[in-house]
Amino acid sequence: MTVVRTREGVLRRQKPQLENTVRERTSELVRKNHAIEQINGELLVARDAAEASRRAKAQFLANMSHEIRTPMNAVIGLTNLLRHTPTTPEQSEYLTAIGSSSQNLLVILNDILDSSKMEAGKLTLEQVAFRLPEAVRGLATLFRYAADSKGLRVEVADEVPAAIVGATPCACSKCWSTWSVTR
Repeated sequence: MTVVRTREGVLRRQKPQLENTVRERTSELVRKNHAIEQINGELLVARDAAEASRRAKAQFLANMSHEIRTPMNAVIGLTNLLRHTPTTPEQSEYLTAIGSSSQNLLVILNDILDSSKMEAGKLTLEQVAFRLPEAVRGLATLFRYAADSKGLRVEVADEVPAAIVGATPCACSKCWSTWSVTR
């Protein structure tokens, strides 16, 4: 019996200390919970802002897609119509350059403006076989006047492979970069 009374006494003396510890820890949990709720609120605001920004970006790209593609298609169409009229060889060369450049721009626009693919990380460039010497000659035609003004001449080296498989817009971009560096 004395052991029980002794234990009861110890428990009674420890009770205020235990109650104080529970109050302190409860208060600490309430503060932490409040901080977490505040952070969650801030995260919700940030998420909503990011979503609004994504929607605005998608709308902007949709508008730009229409605004840019419409005149680009007109350039392509008018170039094709002009090809069916009497032209000098030099004008035919210009028309080929305009047609090729506008088609390349349209491909680039389609890649850039497909925001859903970009955001999903699923933008892929089509792998196609193409004749590299012809692509280089086409680029040379595009830059002919810049090259002529600097006294440069573009030739396709013998060791250039006749055909390669790659992403043509990407390959052209690499050729343009190489051209820009060497001119």
